[in-house]
Amino acid sequence: MSKTIKKVTFLSLMLLLCVCSFSGFINAQSNKGTVIGTVKDPNDAVVPNAKVIVTNNANGETTETISDEGGDFTVANLDPGNYKLTFEAGGFSTLVLASVTVETNARVPIDAKFTQLSGSGGNVVTITSDSAPLVESETSARGDIITGREVTDLPIAQRNFTLLATLSPGVNRPQSASFGIFGGGNEANPPNFPSAESARFRESGGSAISSNGARVTQNEFLLDGVDNNESQFRQIAVFPNPDAISEFKIETSVPSAEFGRAGGAIISTTLKSGGNGLHGSLFEFYQGRFASAVPAQFDEFNNRANAQGVRPRQIPNYVSHNFGGTVGGPIFFPQPGEGTPFLYDGRDRTFFFFDYAGQRGFIPATEGDGGFVNRIPVPTARMRVGDFSQLLRPGTSQTYRLAGGGTVAAPIGTIFAPNGIPIPGNDLRNCSTCGSFSAFASNFLNAFPLPTNDVAGENYNVGRVVRPTQDVYGIRIDHKLFEGNNLFGRYSRVKQVRIVDNFFPLGSSPTGNDLPSGPSAGDILGDTKAAVIGDTQSFGNNIINDFRFGYTQVQIGILNTGVFGTGGFDPSVSAALGAPNINRDQNSTGIILIGIVDTIGGGDRAAEFTGDGGPFLFRSDNYNFTDAVTVVRGNHVFKGGADFRIRQNRNIDGGRNGAIKGNYQYGTTESGFVAGNYNGIGVNDTGSALANFLLGYQPGFFTRGTPGTDALQSNKELAFYVQDDWKATPDLTLNLGLRYDLFAAPVERFDRISNFDPATGNIVVAGENSPNGRALVKNDKNNFGPRIGFAYSGFGENKSLVLRGGYGIVYSVDTNDSSNLNTNPGNGGGSYSCN
Repeated sequence: MSKTIKKVTFLSLMLLLCVCSFSGFINAQSNKGTVIGTVKDPNDAVVPNAKVIVTNNANGETTETISDEGGDFTVANLDPGNYKLTFEAGGFSTLVLASVTVETNARVPIDAKFTQLSGSGGNVVTITSDSAPLVESETSARGDIITGREVTDLPIAQRNFTLLATLSPGVNRPQSASFGIFGGGNEANPPNFPSAESARFRESGGSAISSNGARVTQNEFLLDGVDNNESQFRQIAVFPNPDAISEFKIETSVPSAEFGRAGGAIISTTLKSGGNGLHGSLFEFYQGRFASAVPAQFDEFNNRANAQGVRPRQIPNYVSHNFGGTVGGPIFFPQPGEGTPFLYDGRDRTFFFFDYAGQRGFIPATEGDGGFVNRIPVPTARMRVGDFSQLLRPGTSQTYRLAGGGTVAAPIGTIFAPNGIPIPGNDLRNCSTCGSFSAFASNFLNAFPLPTNDVAGENYNVGRVVRPTQDVYGIRIDHKLFEGNNLFGRYSRVKQVRIVDNFFPLGSSPTGNDLPSGPSAGDILGDTKAAVIGDTQSFGNNIINDFRFGYTQVQIGILNTGVFGTGGFDPSVSAALGAPNINRDQNSTGIILIGIVDTIGGGDRAAEFTGDGGPFLFRSDNYNFTDAVTVVRGNHVFKGGADFRIRQNRNIDGGRNGAIKGNYQYGTTESGFVAGNYNGIGVNDTGSALANFLLGYQPGFFTRGTPGTDALQSNKELAFYVQDDWKATPDLTLNLGLRYDLFAAPVERFDRISNFDPATGNIVVAGENSPNGRALVKNDKNNFGPRIGFAYSGFGENKSLVLRGGYGIVYSVDTNDSSNLNTNPGNGGGSYSCN
């Protein structure tokens, strides 16, 4: 899709190509900054051939250049951080700007003005305050920098740094996203996720943000200048330790041509690196019951004490720990014995930075059910043997439709024989024409624990807890190989386990067949690994090459209780209950999906839902190759670039694959018997969903998926760009660029994907009769995106007002989800249903 800011003419596009095409080099997206400025004497005359030395205050790395005939200078490809700028010219005292902050992807203008002639005072004039301007005046892009100090000091839920992106105008976090990720994502929400995919992002709070109304899947996440996108739902792959973040920048409109793939925001995060000094940090954030208000389900109203002063539910403990730290500095090895103190001294040369963040929690879950809190329905002892007298509501009347025609009036909760006559005592054992009980249904109902209160409807008290565990760590090494060449490598890992209790604890079933039940009950697993290597080489003062390679692997496992034996539950429980054809293979382990919706008991269903659609297992391998060159020519900074990405997904999705163990839904309502498509009381309906299930009647709705093989999807992305940031006048900067994107159509490793062509009525199979070869869709090769912008800072005495504007086209991809490929013909999957 594309986001068009204004209409561009063909002539404008050609002019842009002419401006940028003479530089035959390539460059990829980066997090580097640039310092630009003009050297002047005390009378505001320009000073040519002045020596400019830029020194990183953390690690001592220096870069030198010379001002041109107009006194202008540019120092590009600087890592975000704090720098010292030294200016030397004959006849003037040396000028030192001791503190200049260079931010991610920023162009920092510097006013370098010699204040005295040599010999008229000291040899050096030093300015200690930060000399970087507060307003970005060199680019048309709209963006904001969030510093590392703001990340660590501002209160943010789950220490999720992306929450701070909402400080930028036009950025918000929606309550829910199209693929089921909560925008808030904090532990105060119950564990009833709208979809299983959202679970991986739960502990870190999620990265679903919307910029200027764009979809939450339309953002581009970069970490240290390389791809940091989880490919299935386009969220963050690695959530770094907040204490390890140097800063992050969010750009929301008209980005430079070096950035693409985003119809929304570009979030570029830079992690800290070591320096000459040894520095570290430690943190601990604690939330617990003794420091928090009592949850509503345990307060005086919802948890009243009896005559003896005992509350039905004890207030559970609530604990959430977030802890960790960082340490960084030079690498050195001590010298044994006397003499040189170090075998290797890495100061000014080799540095390390290590970070770790952990989370541990014990958090009560709130269950809302038909107006009840932490109370769910289970069949009573009498219902299990066919006695439904507890459903009757004496003194009421309900009109029921008969399958054979006509209606009959009876009290609410009445169950009927096939001939439409009320069953005496509401007891199926008194109905000679109803048939025998289903063995599976009888075993299933008897497997429920007995109710806490012997009434129909919500009658069983639950008190689940959620136990989140997360470990995040990373190590970065920086090394100066030789003068003008710097290497770095980083490895990051995020491991998480989220255990959500089952509604019914192990051992609670009277028959020993414990039932898996409860939204999201089970284990949610996440394991993300990322490695980056980079090499930066300077060729003189004006040409810099930057190569980077990144690899990210994301693994997600969502296993409901019983699946693969998760939680200690019997993986073949469906077979044990009398349905031997359900647990056919490993992916069909656990309990069948059964819903019995019957509001005549007073709640919203007659028995708690059980089961799940099947396992959700996802693995994504992502490769990112980039190379970068920056060329400075006078008041032009030229960039060009290439970015190549390979994405490989492996997906097993039992739920969205059609519920491979089966989904059986029985349902009736108090008021629905005389409306809609309901056939009426008769041979297939007693008037009670629970009674229908016990008798083995056909469900109101049934579906079952037939699992196919794993989908092994891959696709490639390739981008080229050229960019010229031109300081046209001291007050006017033009940003001119052109980007080309190619998003290759996805393919499957063994061509097991297909689609239906309505024009011909045929099934199109990749690699066989597809007009697009191994793909099902045609590649779009026309994705040229121009970028034109300006920034003018000539307003006001201090030039504190900047007018900026721009135009651009950005091409993007949406979610890279392959779940539907599993059930396409040729892959062996499918589903069928009846109602």
